[in-house]
Amino acid sequence: MMTKTTIVVTLGPATASEDMIKALIDRRVTVFRLNFSHGSFDSHQATLDTIRRLSQQVPWAVCVMGDLCGPKIRAAHIEPPGQLEIGEEVVIRADSEPGTPHAFGLTEPRLVKDVQIGQRILIDDGTIRLVVADKQPNRLICTVQVGGTISTGKGINLPDSDLRLPAITERDWTYVDWAIQNDLDYLALSFVQRADEIHTLRDRLTRHNSPIRIVAKIEKPQAMDNLESILHASDALLAARGDLGVEMDLAQVPLAQKKMTALCRRFGKPIIVATQVLQSMIHNPVPTRAEASDVANAVMDYADAVMLSGETAVGDWPIQAVQFLAHACQVTERYLDQTTELRPVIETQPELQDREALARS
Repeated sequence: MMTKTTIVVTLGPATASEDMIKALIDRRVTVFRLNFSHGSFDSHQATLDTIRRLSQQVPWAVCVMGDLCGPKIRAAHIEPPGQLEIGEEVVIRADSEPGTPHAFGLTEPRLVKDVQIGQRILIDDGTIRLVVADKQPNRLICTVQVGGTISTGKGINLPDSDLRLPAITERDWTYVDWAIQNDLDYLALSFVQRADEIHTLRDRLTRHNSPIRIVAKIEKPQAMDNLESILHASDALLAARGDLGVEMDLAQVPLAQKKMTALCRRFGKPIIVATQVLQSMIHNPVPTRAEASDVANAVMDYADAVMLSGETAVGDWPIQAVQFLAHACQVTERYLDQTTELRPVIETQPELQDREALARS
């Protein structure tokens, strides 16, 4: 049984094989996400070719969304991965050369000059927290405030620093061209802050007569300030709660999600709820009660789609995660169909109300 709520699955090492992709399609996954932050053109091409071939064997549409990396700051190569303990010293270098857990570079090494003493450096969605104790030419001397395991490619946030980076990097443009050549269905633009960034991508697609739809990922407070104009410029929103929860007060993230969902309903555009949906299922075969509640609340708010990330890309239980997510969506959808108690109190545009009245007449 297919759910009304679309399930978006991120493919990665745990699910990139033909057998796994077939198993996911058989379970009615209808949107696959290719994360361009990882992998190569060759690996993404092979995955896309597999999806296209297998999707021809089923009577329903299977779509592909490419997720542009954007100006995401990540740890450069770290070998081997290691544990950071509270109080330890960590050196962050202004280069992208290979390093160790206690001395490593960045994918955007020029940003080292923008960080000042006393500012925070958050790693892996804030699970690791450093503070800059000293600044030397081409490197930052940091102290670990909250420890954890660090490895290659972990995301880094600098919430106290005033960084100015382009929304679309040169690397992103190469993937945009690849997406156009391969007729992807969606492109997700990361770290959107203003509508003009959407227009820039739209212009490139229009010049190539590409029908690719643009999904604006909302993961910075500045995007929340410009939400309505961003929504009008894009084809859909993605509530990227991981980075959003690092960049702003975590307690505000559920409210931001509800604001996004309400606005999308008002203007008739889709919204995808993402990040840590079933995070515990990366290593556990069953989710937590809080995760089940999170899914139900997204469905009750009439989110159009829910996305799995690490759960299916690198998790130990990808099929089980998809099965539970589908089950949770179905249970909540049936409840909504059977009750009038939870009718949304979101006001729609008058013209939408008029069209609905006409459709019901």
